[in-house]
Amino acid sequence: MNRLLVAAALWISGWHAAQAQAQPTSLTTVDTSQLSILHWQQAALPVLMTAYGIAAPSIGFLHNADTKTSQHFAPAAAGRGNWDSYLRWAPATGILALKAAGVQTTHTLRQQLLLQASAHLVMAGAVWSGKQLFKRERPDGSGNNSFPSGHSAIAFTGATIWRLELKETHPVLSWGGYLLAGITAAQRVRHNEHWVSDVVGGAGVGILSAQASYWLLERYRAARMKKQLPSFY
Repeated sequence: MNRLLVAAALWISGWHAAQAQAQPTSLTTVDTSQLSILHWQQAALPVLMTAYGIAAPSIGFLHNADTKTSQHFAPAAAGRGNWDSYLRWAPATGILALKAAGVQTTHTLRQQLLLQASAHLVMAGAVWSGKQLFKRERPDGSGNNSFPSGHSAIAFTGATIWRLELKETHPVLSWGGYLLAGITAAQRVRHNEHWVSDVVGGAGVGILSAQASYWLLERYRAARMKKQLPSFY
């Protein structure tokens, strides 16, 4: 009987050891299959928005829509204020303010600041490159840097971060940033400083930039956990 008990104890301890080896810990192996926020389902809409903005001047009915919208707003565009230049930052600063006020978000305030910085850096590079590449004339003739709309890109970058931070804890509130961003984009068209396609394309650039920032953060976290590197966020 004693031999049977000893044999059973040895078998159980050996089974547990084998299970421990078969199940990797989170410090050594990370499943990155679900980390990326740049799955095609999430990226499809902003990619289409950006493509629309690029293609609109070359497609008859889209170009006509741009022209008619500009003609409609042009007579009343002069003399309007530039409050949209401040409103464009509302989504980015708004989500930080909500976090500081105690609203539960996906990331800490420090992590959000890093996400904001990286997202706006990517966005700024994309907007500058687009303006240099396409040299599209503004509807009011004030310059050849109309596409993409920088105001819209900034607003939708912040709005996307707002949504991603609140979508799990406050699903309804998570769309509030897009309301502010939409008003910003609409104002750029009303002021006759951008074509509709400019603001749609700028919005796509902003959304993709924010998604890219989250993707970079998650890849860094996965690499850090896999290699047991120190945290810098």
